[in-house]
Amino acid sequence: PGMSGEETLAALRELDPELPAIVTSGYNKSEVARRCAGLRISAFLMKPYLPAELTQQVREVLTADRPHPAGSPGRGSR
Repeated sequence: PGMSGEETLAALRELDPELPAIVTSGYNKSEVARRCAGLRISAFLMKPYLPAELTQQVREVLTADRPHPAGSPGRGSR
């Protein structure tokens, strides 16, 4: 509470730099890219969007290859 989307994403990045992040906004993609520069957005959805569009983005982000911290299990070993 009390944090903007950019502040929230920055705080999440401090906790887990590799955390996938889907950003949704009424702002266009270039404005969001400017506001969130350096925060590595995994995907962007322009509002309004359909539930199926969000589902597809979540599926794509979760199945994308990404590095795993040392000592943590990779995908498929859970």
